[in-house]
Amino acid sequence: METPFSEIEDVDNNGCGPSERDSDSDGIMDSTDLCPNTPMSQAMWVRVNGCSEEESDDDLDGVFNPSDGPNGMFKNDPTQSADTDGDGFGDNPNGTNGDNCATTFGNSTHDRRGCLDSDGDGYSDPEFGWGVSQGADAWKVEPTQWSDYDSDGYYDNYDNPVWTASRESGWPGKYVSGARMADKCPMVASENSFPDPGCPEKEATFVLNNTGGSSAGIPTALIAIIVLMLFGISGLVVAVMLKQRKPKGRGRAMKKRPRLEQALDVVDEAAEEWLDEQVADESPHWELQGAAGDDGVEWLEWPEGSDSWWQRDESGYWVEWQQ
Repeated sequence: METPFSEIEDVDNNGCGPSERDSDSDGIMDSTDLCPNTPMSQAMWVRVNGCSEEESDDDLDGVFNPSDGPNGMFKNDPTQSADTDGDGFGDNPNGTNGDNCATTFGNSTHDRRGCLDSDGDGYSDPEFGWGVSQGADAWKVEPTQWSDYDSDGYYDNYDNPVWTASRESGWPGKYVSGARMADKCPMVASENSFPDPGCPEKEATFVLNNTGGSSAGIPTALIAIIVLMLFGISGLVVAVMLKQRKPKGRGRAMKKRPRLEQALDVVDEAAEEWLDEQVADESPHWELQGAAGDDGVEWLEWPEGSDSWWQRDESGYWVEWQQ
């Protein structure tokens, strides 16, 4: 290459003018090389501007790529350059995905980012200066619950799909499969657990529905058993009272006693027969647990020992299997 006439007076010991020099031997002439002193160990992997990865600052934040966060994870993010606790959230709380707990490894993402989240539901554990009222997890060791709007000990998420239709728009919580300690009345504080958890007595409902139970989740068969028990107790009280009455004559008492016993036996048999019919006609309550079959479907024999099988459908209810 012929040295330009204007550079003859500036040639180096190799006879090269400024435009002909490549000081770091990286193949990029000094005149266009933004990093003319690239170390020999990096010279083979320079970019077209003559700079190696170690010499580059892609996001122009003043930090070279390899040092821009762990393993250079923030090299394209000018708002972050460090992650002290190594949880993937940058130390700058006002930057992209900023860490609200920069010195504590954490995985929370909702109320705060990068803070301790014991149950992994996305809501951070409460601590001094950041409590439930600020958005921290109301039940920090239960992944199905994180909010208790009315602070009554029953939580806003629910696992009964029937409740969805009765919940008003804007109410806290949502359907979460397996949600524990659900509050049917999340806007009104109440410690009542029966029949509707978290609802004041005047707002509690006890209406039979078509799911094999009451709105409180009590199977109709159980209600029938309770009613029969009450009738049975009443009958027993009457029988005791009749027996304690002073008989007018021994012979007459001996004649009437078998009739009373026979009448009670008839009532008992009728009650048992009626209860059997109710249980046989009753569809299993949706909360009853079955067993998963080889086909991946959950199956339930109902009533038990009847060889009548039910399978759970996509809505969560039991549907009788027609053989």
